[in-house]
Amino acid sequence: MAPYPEQDGVIALRDHNRFVAVCVRCESVYAAKQLLDGTIRPIGTAACSCGSDDFRALR
Repeated sequence: MAPYPEQDGVIALRDHNRFVAVCVRCESVYAAKQLLDGTIRPIGTAACSCGSDDFRALR
């Protein structure tokens, strides 16, 4: 069995703390997670390519 089974061509995430987030400055979209203090951070980078570190979740 594959480590991440696919459903309708989309990988099913096992970590429910991951979601899609949008930069509030330029509206770039990132895979993200919410930290314990409630802030939203993109996965794999510290900030957006525009330099902003302010994101909102798309849920």
